Amino acid sequence: MYPKPSKHLAVIILSLLFYYKLSLNLFQIQNGLSLNLLIKERLRRAEQTHQLNKRKGALLIMDMKLEVLFVPVSDVDRAKLFYEKLGFRLDIDVASEDFRGVQFTPPASEASIIFGKGITSAQPGSIDPLVLAVKNIDAARDNLISRGIDVSKVFHYAGGPFNNTVENPRVGGHDPQGRSYHSFASFEDPDGNGWLLQEIQTRLPGREGNLMRPQAMDVATLAGLLRETAQHHDRFEKTHGEHHWWDWYASYLSARQSGSNTGDAAAAADRYMEEVLHVPSR
Repeated sequence: MYPKPSKHLAVIILSLLFYYKLSLNLFQIQNGLSLNLLIKERLRRAEQTHQLNKRKGALLIMDMKLEVLFVPVSDVDRAKLFYEKLGFRLDIDVASEDFRGVQFTPPASEASIIFGKGITSAQPGSIDPLVLAVKNIDAARDNLISRGIDVSKVFHYAGGPFNNTVENPRVGGHDPQGRSYHSFASFEDPDGNGWLLQEIQTRLPGREGNLMRPQAMDVATLAGLLRETAQHHDRFEKTHGEHHWWDWYASYLSARQSGSNTGDAAAAADRYMEEVLHVPSR
């Protein structure tokens, strides 16, 4: 077996993977901001703004965020395995009699997908395409290929993004000018539902978003997360063949960073090691 990580390496790994979500939670808690209080405060501010603009004779549009897209599939279990392998976070899998609903969320996405039984009347494989924004098209493509996903080579559109009206609309290679929004790669789920990776390095004005900048986590919290990861990895280490501990750690921490509980994160890491890296059980 390979040695466990040093304290300094552990801090680096955990800082990178948990920095945004978990430190944001700590930041809010440390400042006395519970989830309920945050919601109430936002509603209060929205109502104040609404009343102010009514007095001014104006009416602002309320926030509306895209939440869920339905993906029609023929085999729910097969689709679930695919999207787990893709690296999406499993949010829920519920079933009752003739109904089943499975929700996944892409990494760092606010919108999710749902598929299952009794969800949509659309024909399986009829989605063409859904778009995933990535910072680096080559790195994203390599990552998916390493997970066993069949991804096309990078291409751009002859007539501009998503323009399929021209003859032979897809041209091989990156956008010649290296522009954001113009380089793509594609793949499909087992039913043929289409997905596009779209490289967006710099967003258009007004599309940048306003992100909070959380404070860094303290060392004690990082140490606790590392201890949790090590405890779950010990079980895998005892039941499986030789492997790099950092592969299991990275998969587990990625799942935790995306919101999975400890059990689901450990299961996701096990599947990654077995199905993607082909680590055999003893």
